[in-house]
Amino acid sequence: MKKEESQNPNYLWRKLQGHLNAAKESTLNALKERGVFIECCEERGFVYQLALSAFEEVINLEIGLKDGDIIIHQMVRYNSQKAV
Repeated sequence: MKKEESQNPNYLWRKLQGHLNAAKESTLNALKERGVFIECCEERGFVYQLALSAFEEVINLEIGLKDGDIIIHQMVRYNSQKAV
């Protein structure tokens, strides 16, 4: 399983953050059902961890909720495909 960690917003990061904000109600439901609350701070808001599966990858996110926005603070991607 390959791991890729990023803190720089690349294309996938920005696209995923936009999708999470556009689907805010389902994102909030996912955080309630599967998310893990980490902390609440003035700078990042309410911070949660959430794992998603998409495109043969597991994506672990650290998400902040602040001022009505959903912000991805950290994204770690795991390629779940086995090497051939």
